[in-house]
Amino acid sequence: PASEAQQRRWAELSREITGVSGKMLNAIIGIVRDQGDQALSAARRGFFMYLTLTLAVLAVVILLSRRMVHILRELLGQLAGAVDKMRDGNYDVAIPHVKRDDEIGTIARAVEGFRENFVQVARQDNERKNAEATAERKSILGKLAGDFEAVIGNIVGAVSSASGELTSTATALTKTAETTQ
Repeated sequence: PASEAQQRRWAELSREITGVSGKMLNAIIGIVRDQGDQALSAARRGFFMYLTLTLAVLAVVILLSRRMVHILRELLGQLAGAVDKMRDGNYDVAIPHVKRDDEIGTIARAVEGFRENFVQVARQDNERKNAEATAERKSILGKLAGDFEAVIGNIVGAVSSASGELTSTATALTKTAETTQ
């Protein structure tokens, strides 16, 4: 058992300890709150920084994608224009981009191969048509020559026959004239 003075001293010490503990607890709460606020502020700054960076990268990707699509449209449009001219029968068209080392160049070389095949087929078709026309001309000329020869033969026959008749008539007239004299 403690004396009353000791109990008062303990109560006083207890109040002082409680007061110091409360101050320490309030100080710790303040430090934790400040550190929490700083961490939250840093997290917000980091979030907004990463969000800004992400949006900037996304904007760059979108701009680069649009530029790439524009370039591809232009290159493929030029190839399509050459194919349209070939479709219309103009095989003298120059195929663009055949010297490129990418996929556009591969497509352009394939189109150039088609163009060369079309030129070769057209040349062979023209040669065939020319050969047919030459053969037809020869046939027509042969027929004309045959018809001409037949007509001339008939004329020569008629003239020869008429000549023979004239000769016989002349002979008969000569005999008649000799007799009459």
